[in-house]
Amino acid sequence: MLSKIGFQLGKPARLSNKKVISDIFQNGNSLFSYPIKLLFVPSDPTPQLQDHWNIQVAFSVSKKNFKSSVDRNKIKRLCREAFRIQSRGIFNPTENLNFRMTFIYIGKQIEPLSTIEKAFKKLLFQIKEAESK
Repeated sequence: MLSKIGFQLGKPARLSNKKVISDIFQNGNSLFSYPIKLLFVPSDPTPQLQDHWNIQVAFSVSKKNFKSSVDRNKIKRLCREAFRIQSRGIFNPTENLNFRMTFIYIGKQIEPLSTIEKAFKKLLFQIKEAESK
């Protein structure tokens, strides 16, 4: 049986500082895989995030495309789950990754979890390759 430790996306791994998020939008690099757009910037190591490889994330869904908050929240839950699952399979805990990332859902309809997981897998592989260069 697998241990639950290390399979969570805790509060320290989530971005909430408005100044940092605006910096990501202004100075960040971007990658795209339908229906997700990724904006990211390298960051300094944060000691409280050792379990999360110093990766902090935020998720965004457009109010213009999804008027209902129920739909926006459902999409954000799906995105958090896809990130949580895919990041554990792609990133090695011994790697020294330092990123701040914002995932933006740009689809016009709610996609199934399998489609969202494929997009996250592709984006996370691309960011891992970019880090290794």
